[in-house]
Amino acid sequence: MTTNTEFHDFVTRDGSSGFKAEAGRYHLYVSHACPWAHRTTIVRVLKGLEKAISLTVVHYVMSPDGWAFVKDGSVEGSEPDPVLNASHIKELYLLANPNYVGRFSVPVLFDKQTNKIVNNESSEIIRMLNSEFNEFGETEEQRKVKEIFFCCLCLSPTLITHVLVFHSSTCTLRI
Repeated sequence: MTTNTEFHDFVTRDGSSGFKAEAGRYHLYVSHACPWAHRTTIVRVLKGLEKAISLTVVHYVMSPDGWAFVKDGSVEGSEPDPVLNASHIKELYLLANPNYVGRFSVPVLFDKQTNKIVNNESSEIIRMLNSEFNEFGETEEQRKVKEIFFCCLCLSPTLITHVLVFHSSTCTLRI
């Protein structure tokens, strides 16, 4: 089930949006249980942005307070929050907007410099990762792949259910 999202700011290369693309400035919060968040992690890896945009995986079960951070390492694949030391995603939302009353969802692209949520809409985050962070991608191969794949992924979220196979500088979707 998807919900409406409230945070729709954009990171831009030149910073004209108020959020400049910079390595180390942004943090992506995701849950492996959320397919919308999962596709942002796929794009982050395909673009080679692991060193430019840090990532935290929350607990795979959403509580009434939203996704929780696992502080003691008791849930494999889930991590504590290294940015704000929050216990739940809810804290990020309320920091960004103390009057927020919606769902505390992931993905969240968070600006560590301003302590604000930039965006919590997966398709918009994917577009930013695909276009605004190109200079921070690690490999030329990863940059070449983006053209067809990201257009398809942004237009059709159901593609996340298909298997991606990479061969050198090509990307093949097996349906």
